[in-house]
Amino acid sequence: MKIHPFTFLYLFLAYWGHSSYYVAFLLFSILHEIGHYCMALFYRFEIESVVILPFGAFLSLEDFGLHAPYQEIIMLIMGPFVNLVLGLVFYILEINELFEINIFIFLFNLLPIYPLDGSKLFLLFLSYFVNYKKCFQIQIKLSLLTLSVLFVYTKQIGRKIVIGYLLYQTIVYLKQYSYIYVKTLLNDHLKKKRIKVNKKMNYYRPYHNLYELNGKLYDFETIKIYLLKSR
Repeated sequence: MKIHPFTFLYLFLAYWGHSSYYVAFLLFSILHEIGHYCMALFYRFEIESVVILPFGAFLSLEDFGLHAPYQEIIMLIMGPFVNLVLGLVFYILEINELFEINIFIFLFNLLPIYPLDGSKLFLLFLSYFVNYKKCFQIQIKLSLLTLSVLFVYTKQIGRKIVIGYLLYQTIVYLKQYSYIYVKTLLNDHLKKKRIKVNKKMNYYRPYHNLYELNGKLYDFETIKIYLLKSR
């Protein structure tokens, strides 16, 4: 686990200004990430790093996109689920401030903005119905649209900084998604029960893809090279 240098600065400022709210927010953000971390361990993801940033924590996985989609969905849901449970506990205990912090973290992380959980969940659910490469493009457009709306309606400077950081992450992702798509194609060797018969050069990640082309049926491994060329 790594701590970003600016996090120490924010903690010092919080201590100096007697801001227990920020400390509580950071603590529950870390617990959120621990929820992801525990499920990542359970499903044997390759964990690259856990970084504590000034406004939360971030779990980086080497092989996200290479596991079964249901495993990734459960792993992603577990973070917000932690905050939802904590929020309900503090609601019952009538500790309103801690209830509000956890519900805010829960809702914020479900926004369809990359790299938040909501954006990744949107990508995974969409992949059951839409060609996987097209899923990335829709995901990025929705992320940019949501960021634009938030930027217009957000007045606080601190929140605008967070929106700026998320915009930067989305732009980086825009430049990298083709590589991620190719990596997924090349490393898709999972056994899948559901079959998807394609009459076009599409790739539906959750399914075992078959291709009916020119009156003949081809398997995914045979067509894979043509999918890479047609990207």
